[in-house]
Amino acid sequence: MRMEDCLYGIMLMSANEVCNGVAEHVAGSIDAFVDMMNAKAEELGCKHTHFANTNGLYLDDHYTTAYDMALISSAAMKNEEFRKITGTKTYTIPKTNLNDERALYNKHNMLHPINYPYGYDYCIGGKTGYTDIARYTLVTFAKKGDMELVCVVMKTAGPPSIEPNEYTDTISLLNFAFDNFTVYPIQNQIKNKDRETEYSIFSKYNTLFDEENSPLYIEEKAGVTLPKGVDISKAQRDISLYDNVEYTDGVNVIGQISYTYAGKSVGSADILYDTQKAETNTLNEDISEIVKQTEDASEDADEVEATEEKQPQKGIDIKIVVIIIVAVIVISAVAFILIRRARLRKKYRAYYNRRRYSSYRAGRRRRYRR
Repeated sequence: MRMEDCLYGIMLMSANEVCNGVAEHVAGSIDAFVDMMNAKAEELGCKHTHFANTNGLYLDDHYTTAYDMALISSAAMKNEEFRKITGTKTYTIPKTNLNDERALYNKHNMLHPINYPYGYDYCIGGKTGYTDIARYTLVTFAKKGDMELVCVVMKTAGPPSIEPNEYTDTISLLNFAFDNFTVYPIQNQIKNKDRETEYSIFSKYNTLFDEENSPLYIEEKAGVTLPKGVDISKAQRDISLYDNVEYTDGVNVIGQISYTYAGKSVGSADILYDTQKAETNTLNEDISEIVKQTEDASEDADEVEATEEKQPQKGIDIKIVVIIIVAVIVISAVAFILIRRARLRKKYRAYYNRRRYSSYRAGRRRRYRR
């Protein structure tokens, strides 16, 4: 069987034997795969979970909680292949070398109400479960508008004759959440004008700094869920970067942005680093060009600075010229005044002399007449 067909068999019809086959194929043995399951649960923050098999059949040391199962289910929905499979209503496994084709149907009656009338318009997937000891368990994914929820109920009654049951309880919980809470997409909170300005400034040097192509980005579709009427500004944000990340090809989780309100976790988003984007937009390949541009910019700045330094000198020369011109004008004016005064003085002296001479001659004539 193809791996894809195996996953549909597990998710839609709870094929326990297929769980064991997949475990052996992936990890080499069931026990090795169970170790991987426990390691993943711990990585996701589960505090009260321990797996002992691949399919959920009863064992004393096989247990979990509704909260831990919600953490695991939320992580699973980040995988696009899982989202597609869990939201599939019917599927046909093609013919193999040992079996004819087989038709499967999703046993989650909120998504595919084939057995019981509990269809729910906002259901986008989920997983059923049952054992005599654990009773009925149900994981449900629902989406309404921008809000996507996961609901987990355990050890409940089952349909059809008993109500409330796993479906009625789940519907009540989901309706309460949709009616009383609102979601704020985390990406919208970090895309502010300052951030856009930073990208526009640096992206001209390298596509590494382009928001669309940057290998460093925030997980999509993550949101902060708060009671209606409570603004996102009331939630406390915390950013943590992980130490000693072992990078692999593709997308790597290197940190997390988390929000709390009234002492409760209300949302988080992984900080992701894509090595493939980093390779196609490597800074090292263009670093020399960036350095050259920086040096050119620096040289231009030096030229501008030198020009600015020279400008005052040009200003001084102009001032000197103006001063010289003014001085020449002043000197010329003074010279003109002095010359004019000299001429007037000479003219007045000549006139005065003539007056004196005339008076002298007139006096002599008077004496001679006497």
